[in-house]
Amino acid sequence: CFVGFKVGFFRVGHGGVWHLACLIARTNGHAPQNKNLTPPSTSLTLFQYVIGKRARTMLLPILALITWTMMMWWWMYATRLPAMQKLKIEPQANPRGLKGVLPASVEQIADNYNHLHEQPTLFYALALVAHVGNYGEGVAIWLAWGYVGLRVLHSLVQATLNLVVLRFAVFALASLTLMALCAVVTVRALGG
Repeated sequence: CFVGFKVGFFRVGHGGVWHLACLIARTNGHAPQNKNLTPPSTSLTLFQYVIGKRARTMLLPILALITWTMMMWWWMYATRLPAMQKLKIEPQANPRGLKGVLPASVEQIADNYNHLHEQPTLFYALALVAHVGNYGEGVAIWLAWGYVGLRVLHSLVQATLNLVVLRFAVFALASLTLMALCAVVTVRALGG
């Protein structure tokens, strides 16, 4: 069942989505009136489409890490503002910052938020180069997702347990993953 829209044609996947698309198509006169339509075996489910098509782009790991950074921003202010109220701290009273003023459990979340604006900027640039240059396929995608996962793990370790040895191990592994991604993209960019 091909469904016509103003933007063009695309095939819809199995199950309810398939039947909904055929119903829409029938109302527009684009499909036969057979109510027992079954999707052809060559059609793709939404899951297959996302995994097979969109997951192969370097943009999704970038968006995932940006989303995580915004989540850390919310977590930072969800802990910082109540701590400031509890300690009766006026924001303007400490223009040089709140380091050493707020509890460590609150500061470590803010520290991690700041860390997400340091090394990940290299990842963003590298992933964009890989995407634009079409160097972000196969192992590069896996390395990009690995880096994002390790940065999320680093955030969780720093914001909760804050065990320096564990945090350093995760950071080092993320750094090595970023270096490997850089090597893969560089070799591909040089024609290798």
